[in-house]
Amino acid sequence: MPKLQPPPAEKLKSVLESLLFVAQEPVDVGVLARVLRTETKLVEEAVESLAAECRDRGVRVQRDGRYVQMVTDPEAAAYVERLLGMDHEQRLSHAALEALAK
Repeated sequence: MPKLQPPPAEKLKSVLESLLFVAQEPVDVGVLARVLRTETKLVEEAVESLAAECRDRGVRVQRDGRYVQMVTDPEAAAYVERLLGMDHEQRLSHAALEALAK
């Protein structure tokens, strides 16, 4: 497998969003920087920019110190609960369950 290069500056936020989407728990900013092979400062800036973009969307970027995770909008909680409580005949994809469970 070839050695990964840092994503281009214009793609950093997009790649970061993908990482947070698939993460099953909060991720340390330093770990994100190592995975992305870039400086922690650049990851911090990308996190803040992504968080600002998500403020009025169905997903949010949540921080707790150095840890970051993608979560659903708290105002949608009742709808998420209703969807997750649906009859077992209607199954959600693994990715949908991950996104809704955060």
